[in-house]
Amino acid sequence: MKTKVVFLLLLGCWPLLSISPKQISGYTVCKQGCLYQSIQVAIDAAVEGTTITIGPGLYKENIQIDKSLRLVGAGQEHVQIRAADEKKPIVYVLSETPKQIYFQGFTVGDPSLPLLDLPSTAPTGAAFPPPHTGLIAVGPIQLMLQDFAVGGQQGGGIIVMPFPSMDDRTLFFARPHVILERVHLVRNLVGLIATGVEVLVRHSRILENISGLRGTSMTLIKNEIKENRSAGIQLLASDYNPDHLGLILENDVSKNAIGIFLAMPGLEERGYIAENFVDIRGNRFVQNREYAIMVFDPRCPTPIGWPFLSQSGGIRVMGAGNEFQSNVKGDLCPPDYPWPPGFRK
Repeated sequence: MKTKVVFLLLLGCWPLLSISPKQISGYTVCKQGCLYQSIQVAIDAAVEGTTITIGPGLYKENIQIDKSLRLVGAGQEHVQIRAADEKKPIVYVLSETPKQIYFQGFTVGDPSLPLLDLPSTAPTGAAFPPPHTGLIAVGPIQLMLQDFAVGGQQGGGIIVMPFPSMDDRTLFFARPHVILERVHLVRNLVGLIATGVEVLVRHSRILENISGLRGTSMTLIKNEIKENRSAGIQLLASDYNPDHLGLILENDVSKNAIGIFLAMPGLEERGYIAENFVDIRGNRFVQNREYAIMVFDPRCPTPIGWPFLSQSGGIRVMGAGNEFQSNVKGDLCPPDYPWPPGFRK
């Protein structure tokens, strides 16, 4: 019941994504025989709320979006968008006002590219927006991705964040929201980075990235999160969302370095009195090379760190019915952490 409530609340963020038939007309991009051969030219010509359909083919473009719209491709196997200029993101959505973006049926980047031996975090002082990045969305944006893929991006697969000038009050009413459904994130520096963002990921595959999913509040349902070199899932409490870290339900979290990495700075020192909590239930953790689940602690040696933090603050872990098999350093760390009764299947 709790899962249904969370899911319905998240879906409630999308009341305006339905587009009337009047708005869905006249914007088709294809390699030949259409009015538009460039996705960016079609976007520039479109009005708010337009649906742009994209025909099969490889499109080499750097796309910028500052309006609500839908991009619908002929299928992620048939439509691929790669960067014309690799120093820029392939798709960049930027807005100071609320926008609604829907992407379906295409691939950003090249998932077949081998992932280089990269660090698990971007270097300090790196340029923004970072080069070699698939999709960046900045601002009070509601972003929905279905049947969509991002791969081969050395700067990151998907990055979503609030607009830097948003204060706490604005952020409370205009927090970015992201829904990923049947999305494939493969061979990126990080599959998804979402700080100060409400995230729902379901029925998706997060494979062979340096780091899989990293965020401050995520609901993850029935995903495959496998073979990521660092953590499959990193939940990091922040000022944006000091209470709820996430719901992790019925996922297959296997063959990562760490399945789930949890960390929280001492928010109380900055005026927050909050109990951070995460609900982890019904998942499968198999053959992770270090720990299946760990709370950042000196007793759990790992190369993964969190800047300016030597040990996590308190995080309440809830849940039950998780399956653990053959995790090399251990299933749960620290082993004497207050893991709930029935946490193991």
